Amino acid sequence: MSAKAPLTVLGLGIAICGLSLNQWTLAWLFHRTHFNNPMILGVLWAMDLFLIVWGLLLPRQAWAHKLLYALLPMVLVYVIVELCFIFVFHRNEPEWFTYRRTHWTTFQVDARLGYKLRPNLRNIRYQWNNGENQTFLDTDALGFRNLGLDYERSRMFFIGDSFVYGESSTRDDSAIHQLELLRKEPIINLGVSGYDLTQYEEIFRQFTEHYHPKVVAFGIFANDLHRPIPVAQFVEQQTEMLLRYGRYSLYSRSLAYTLAKAYEDVRSPLRNALASNSLTLFADYGPSPRYNDQGEDREVEAALLRIMDLAQQRHVRLVVFLFPAKESVYRSEYLRLFPDHKKVLDINDRAYARLAELAHTHGTTVLDLTSGFRREASRVLYFHIDAHWNREGNRLAAELMAPVLDETLAR
Repeated sequence: MSAKAPLTVLGLGIAICGLSLNQWTLAWLFHRTHFNNPMILGVLWAMDLFLIVWGLLLPRQAWAHKLLYALLPMVLVYVIVELCFIFVFHRNEPEWFTYRRTHWTTFQVDARLGYKLRPNLRNIRYQWNNGENQTFLDTDALGFRNLGLDYERSRMFFIGDSFVYGESSTRDDSAIHQLELLRKEPIINLGVSGYDLTQYEEIFRQFTEHYHPKVVAFGIFANDLHRPIPVAQFVEQQTEMLLRYGRYSLYSRSLAYTLAKAYEDVRSPLRNALASNSLTLFADYGPSPRYNDQGEDREVEAALLRIMDLAQQRHVRLVVFLFPAKESVYRSEYLRLFPDHKKVLDINDRAYARLAELAHTHGTTVLDLTSGFRREASRVLYFHIDAHWNREGNRLAAELMAPVLDETLAR
């Protein structure tokens, strides 16, 4: 057997690694659906070429031998470190991963909505932010938080995102249940975390076709002030999140994963600061900075117009509620912490005023809750870190909305 035979075999192995390393294997390794970042792809193809050349030349070139001997100790050290990360440092699943795994596995892909909550979930419990936020989840056969309620007999449906759903709250603490207590009447909660006007329109279309509520209310939040996301993009997001957080795999415990997560955090930092009332406020809290510049406002308004037109066709009384972000409620604190972000508040205020005007013009009842929340800004109405209403915020929202709904139903 030739002395060069082991090097030849090793070289072929390195060359095969180079041929195998591509955006598809990288996506599998990093729990992604795909990689399309030009910089990452450029580095990847350069690494591929280097490994192939190095592997083929390893039995013949002295520099290739020296490189192998130089890299071998580093590879061994890296393997030892990885084993320590996987089996010692990260043996137990951290709270933040448990939250994301539990959160994303409660959803499933849906062709018409992008994703939705899984039906018939029972006793799903998880917490994050060191226990400040807790989720208690039970869903009915349609995948909503309406166990025991009759869709056929209910006069009122409420559509929206996490504020309607009641993120971080039990159903009893949610704004919708507080409304039920004030009005002494059940309300069908069709809120799902992460939804925007794309899903609001589709849910309205589906549920007013199959059921016959007298009133349908919408909750619009500041992060709805962007170009409505296509359903296909929601499908891709859900698929990727299930890949990333579906289970606490060996890769999720590795140094490679820790470094990749740190890189993402540095690349896309959430700029935030602590207000004097101990609430965490975020610089870029919701509205698109390009909302008024690239036609995003027209797309949002067009979606709302379609919903209002459909409501008239189906003889449904529509009510639109505009929900305030805590950055907008605690406006002076936000401007003190982020004086260069006044434009974000201005976009939010102008967009809400425009949507209210649009609704009034089309005979739709609308209420912006922002002024009501600002009057109570001496109280802590949101969770300290999380963006959602706490129990006091949910109760205040219900108190502001109840008279409007009563008046709408009485007409």
